[in-house]
Amino acid sequence: MKYIYKISSLLICAILLLSSCAVNDDDAIVVKSMTDVIAKTEAKIKRIMTTDTSYDAVISFSNPVTSLARLTYTLDGEEMSIDATQGSQSVTISVDMSAADVYVRTIKLVDLKIINANIDAVKPEVSQDFNELKIVKGENTVVFTFTWGDDSDLDCGTITKTPAVAGINLSTSTTSTTEVAVLPDNVADGEYFFAILPWTVNNNSIECYVNVLNGTTETDYTGNLVGATPGGFFGYTTVEDFIKITKSTDGVTGEVTINLEQVLF
Repeated sequence: MKYIYKISSLLICAILLLSSCAVNDDDAIVVKSMTDVIAKTEAKIKRIMTTDTSYDAVISFSNPVTSLARLTYTLDGEEMSIDATQGSQSVTISVDMSAADVYVRTIKLVDLKIINANIDAVKPEVSQDFNELKIVKGENTVVFTFTWGDDSDLDCGTITKTPAVAGINLSTSTTSTTEVAVLPDNVADGEYFFAILPWTVNNNSIECYVNVLNGTTETDYTGNLVGATPGGFFGYTTVEDFIKITKSTDGVTGEVTINLEQVLF
């Protein structure tokens, strides 16, 4: 019986020893909460005067950057970057608007990186809603960006039909599949059209798209060009109206109204 008692005592001691070793006396793991640092543009569309030759676009951060940061963006599709020092709440991108034939330039935010972001418990990112800024020259300039769905060579332009068909502003690209035309800020009140001007036609039916900046509104249109005849050496055989434009000015307030009506579907 003494032998059994000794074994029982040893067993109890062992259990107590193991139990004491199993006690977790380490400090609790604390997960740091992350602070968002979001880069965003000041607006989606910014209008400047026709006489302005540059514009300083301010890109703000929702919280100050905690270390050296780098913002990557594109300007008209060309990738660029700008650095922000610790504590900065914004950076300024200077955009050249001096070219006479350039009415709109586009900044698109791509990525934001902050050195030691994990150590500083911050999460750098780009805004989902305000990640693109279009700078437009002219308070009332209407900008038409035209693309299409095949390998035809299509031009475009704004035209008037009174007293006869005449070009107001014609696209000038010779190699791109994107064409841009505008209704300038200083045209008189009246009726105008944004029209497709086919130079070469490779299909009987071509789906066409136009993005329009009118005031601070951006609108997309889709239409189908059917049975167009390619242009001759000195001009265009087909002039296909896509959007009707009506400009009017209030005689009392001077407020300009530009209404758009799609006519090609």
